[in-house]
Amino acid sequence: MGYDALGSGVVIDAEKGLIITNDHVIEEAKRIVVAFSTGFYIDAELIDTNPDVDIAVIKVPPEKMPLRAMPIADSARVTPGIRVYVIGNPHGLDYSVSSGIVSNMHRTLDYTPVEDWIQTDAAVNPGNSGGALINEQGELIGINALGDSGGMGGSIGLNFAISSNLAMKTATFLINGSEAKPEPLGIDLQDILAETERQKLGILNRFGIRIVTVYPGHRAANAGIRSGDVLVKVDKIIPITKELIGTYLNAIAGNQVTLVILRNKQEFTITVP
Repeated sequence: MGYDALGSGVVIDAEKGLIITNDHVIEEAKRIVVAFSTGFYIDAELIDTNPDVDIAVIKVPPEKMPLRAMPIADSARVTPGIRVYVIGNPHGLDYSVSSGIVSNMHRTLDYTPVEDWIQTDAAVNPGNSGGALINEQGELIGINALGDSGGMGGSIGLNFAISSNLAMKTATFLINGSEAKPEPLGIDLQDILAETERQKLGILNRFGIRIVTVYPGHRAANAGIRSGDVLVKVDKIIPITKELIGTYLNAIAGNQVTLVILRNKQEFTITVP
C-alpha cells in the first residue's frame, strides 16, 4: 500500500528545471509532483540522490512554465546570531514562512553522518524538509532537514539545515552523474576541554578532538578509524575546535583526506580515500 508524503524544494537551475530537496522527502516515491505558487502542478523526474547527505535533485520541464532560481550564499560566511527565514510547506500549509536566528554552525549530530549542520530556532515542521533556509538578503544558506519536536509534534526551536555549501556540492555531483559522490567521513567529533582528560589522552600540550562515533560502512570506518581515537591533524590542519574541522571536512567532502590520530597514546597516520 502506498502513501503520500509532503516536503519542500528549492529551484537551483531555472534553465534546466533543477530542484534540490531532501532524500527522505522523495525516498521510495513512485511519483513526484511539484506544486508551484502559481497553482501549477507538474510531474518531476528524479535525477539522483545521496542518502548519506540527505540530498536529492529532481527535474521539471523548464519549458512548461517560467522558473526563477534562488541565489545561493556561501554558508562558510554565515555566523551565529544572524536573522534567517524558513520557507516551505509545514503540515501541508503551503508557502509558509517562519523566522529566527542561526543558533550555531557546523553542528554534528549523533544520529546522522552529516558533518555540517546549521542549527536554527526558526520553526521547521513536517513538510518543511527540503525547503530553503535563507538570510535577510534572500539567499539560500541551507536546506531544512531536521526539527526536534520534543515529542510534542511541533517545533521547539531546535532545528537543523544542511549547509548550502555541502548541499550544492552534493547536488553538483548528482547532476553530473559522478560515481564519486561526496560522501561524508561518517564520524562525530567532540572537543576535549577538561585538563585531566587531555592529560589522560596524551594531548595536554597539543590540540586534539575526540572521535566519539564512527558510522559502520562509511569512509572512516572502512579506513580503520575507531570510536575513541583522538584526531590531532587533518591533512595539514591542526584541529583546534570541532567547528574548524567540520568546516574543512565540508569543503573537501568526497576527497581523499589524511588523518593523524592518537590511539592509546600511540600516533597513527591513516589515509581515508
